[in-house]
Amino acid sequence: MVSFGTLALYIPAVLLMVLTPGPAILLTLNRSLSFGRRAGLVTAAGLLSGTCLLQASAALGLTVVLQASGVAYEALKIAGALYLTYLGVRTFLAGADDLTRARRDGPRPSSRRHYLGGIATELLNPKTAMFYVSILPQFVDVGAGRVTTQLFLLGAIFVVFATCSLAAIVMTSTHVRSLLVRRPGIWTIARRVTGCVFIGFGARLALEPR
Repeated sequence: MVSFGTLALYIPAVLLMVLTPGPAILLTLNRSLSFGRRAGLVTAAGLLSGTCLLQASAALGLTVVLQASGVAYEALKIAGALYLTYLGVRTFLAGADDLTRARRDGPRPSSRRHYLGGIATELLNPKTAMFYVSILPQFVDVGAGRVTTQLFLLGAIFVVFATCSLAAIVMTSTHVRSLLVRRPGIWTIARRVTGCVFIGFGARLALEPR
């Protein structure tokens, strides 16, 4: 099994990753502010479902294909970059009163759409998959045996911390919402900045070498 010494090194690395602002955090915050706490939680559930799928595939050796096949990696990278850019453009072009309209009488995306959007955001980022085939193996003690079990345990720890991080974002977003409803100008700036950041993530993903 995983030793305490290994966990002492692994947990700080996980905390750094889950607390660093990225597509998952920004998408969860965006959905929470736009459509409420439930939408944020459903989006987070989709993101975490994608994380679990990647974790399972890594433990079973399936994401090795991404390392071995340059074509597969590039295809996934391009798809992820396009999706992040799409999210960014939609966020940037949203109206100044989008927050209050979505809250009261505007069409609201279904929970299924929020959930699938979360899964897509997580699965279409090859860097997330690469975490499981480049970072996790460094904390596995092959000599101790049960390598697959060790990978599942390390992946589960990551999921737990990621869940806490996204849940905290959703819960605090309610307080942020009350401020933005009173001062919609701040919301407009926040949406445009968030949109630009999404587009930036997409561009960086598209241009980043393997």
